[in-house]
Amino acid sequence: MSFFDEASWVLIPEGIKEDVVYAQKPTNGLGDLTFTRASDATRTNSAGVIERTPWNLYVNSEDFSTGWTPVSVTITPNVVSAPNGTLTADAYNVGIDAGNVRHRILQSFSSSIVGQSYTGSYYLKKADHRWVQIVAVVGFSNDVWANFDLESGVVGNGGAGVVATIESVGDGWYRCSVTGVASATNGTLFELLAINNINSGRYPSYQSTEAAVVCYVWGAQAVEGTDAKPYFPTTNRQDVPRLDYRNADGTVSTCPRLLLEPQRTNSIRNSTMVGAVAGSPGTLPTNWTVGGMTQTIAGLGTENGLQYIDVRFSGTSSSTVAFFGFDQISQIAAANGQTWSNSFYAKIIAQPSPPLSYALAIREGNTGGGFVAATQQLFTPTTSLVRYTQTRTIPNATTVFVQPQFVANLTVGATYDFTIRIAAPQMERGAYATTFIPTTTAAVSRLGESFVRNNIFTNGLISAAGGTWFIDLSANTPYTRDTSGGGIALNTILDATTTDNGLNIRNTGVVPSRLGIYKVISSANTLLYTTLTDSVKIAIKWNGTTADVFVNGVKQVSATSFTTTAMQFINSSTIDVPRFINQSALFPIPMTDDQCIEMTTL
Repeated sequence: MSFFDEASWVLIPEGIKEDVVYAQKPTNGLGDLTFTRASDATRTNSAGVIERTPWNLYVNSEDFSTGWTPVSVTITPNVVSAPNGTLTADAYNVGIDAGNVRHRILQSFSSSIVGQSYTGSYYLKKADHRWVQIVAVVGFSNDVWANFDLESGVVGNGGAGVVATIESVGDGWYRCSVTGVASATNGTLFELLAINNINSGRYPSYQSTEAAVVCYVWGAQAVEGTDAKPYFPTTNRQDVPRLDYRNADGTVSTCPRLLLEPQRTNSIRNSTMVGAVAGSPGTLPTNWTVGGMTQTIAGLGTENGLQYIDVRFSGTSSSTVAFFGFDQISQIAAANGQTWSNSFYAKIIAQPSPPLSYALAIREGNTGGGFVAATQQLFTPTTSLVRYTQTRTIPNATTVFVQPQFVANLTVGATYDFTIRIAAPQMERGAYATTFIPTTTAAVSRLGESFVRNNIFTNGLISAAGGTWFIDLSANTPYTRDTSGGGIALNTILDATTTDNGLNIRNTGVVPSRLGIYKVISSANTLLYTTLTDSVKIAIKWNGTTADVFVNGVKQVSATSFTTTAMQFINSSTIDVPRFINQSALFPIPMTDDQCIEMTTL
């Protein structure tokens, strides 16, 4: 809309880096959001693939003097211009050696996932030397390596069947990459070695007879998958915002949205199929349990970025259920009154003789793991990989453990043959399932997300005399609230104490989940309006003494008393429900009613 030109601040989530969500307006940084989440997370990218955020597994990807281990190598930071034009590329130096040594730099990252492909890449430029090798040493077979000639721009010797690439990016720089499949869980390394010949073998040593700059290095990246992916710079890898492309119906959007979720823990210790082996019968993932019928591990692989297992159940049933549990029966501690969500992705591979029904199940156990109760949530899998969820509040005083399960319901004596694909199981405390949290050997927590923009008043983005705040929010499902506090708020600080005056949008805590629009006076909240849908466009305008509220194209509140003094920040406290911010804007003047109606119409 043309009047967006009048906005002092515009956020349409597109650009991010560590700690920052970039505003489209202003472009001088005064409108950028400072983002916090001190952990990894996952998101759905524009291709519909679920990937780790940040996808670059290395820390300090442009500073090889910090967080990296040099062996018979010296790093000199910031010597020449990098491919992005900044003076951030480092010199990779070797000295004079008394004998043959390996000249290398390396960095390990978290335990690898067996069967998962990884790609390691570096931006490299020839200096006094022309040959280097990238080799995966820990967690891989001996075939994951390749040599590169930084003068002629070609790939030399490499491991049998290895996938290696070299791409010119200008000014003598090449992006070199090697891809391999992890075969162990004890960590993964893509080391960079100086070598003395394009035909050198794997992991060579040589004696350097003079001090020299082997090459210049910049932009290291290690990612899950066979695609090197666009380079993402890192320092500590934390506080990277998530731009998620999924719609409420599971389809993929053409535009990203800023995803905000609360802290959650996947209590299943192995959600990525570590330890699974295909065969007859094959081996289930470590810590999983199974029962009820003859099972065969029919296949393993990756779909949409998720590790999966295909399990075939066949034969004559001697039980009313066939199942597998995603952890041991006495592993996940629980208690009466707690709410838990069990979720996984499922897909039909074949079902010439299908079961009576498929279900998610939560089994409750007592102190010794003995049976207390079990509840099911039926689902109907299709030939597409879809996520299914079950939520249960524990009603039994004797419950000490919970076990998340997949269940197929059967008739005793009947013959069955069906194969189901399962991926990304997750068991978390809360009234809804959040985005997937990968685990390999232990439970993992994804920390809560928040953002802040200080000094919007003194920076001229909004005025105490009057203004308008517009925000477009949505949720994927009508989630319920499971903690107090949280939300998305535009607050006005009155003084140096904690007393607030302001405007606040947050979850109401009712079922189905809806957003409440509040005014805050001396920390006392007054509800102005409760939204009726999960996707909302809200505009709040004020003139210094009163405020009007518009929701989804309708003026819902008129002239409520509201006095602003000194707008200080847009703040997102700990989010208690998942929300997507599609766009937001501030206007330094009260917009007209017609403009507010137009910008909030769905």
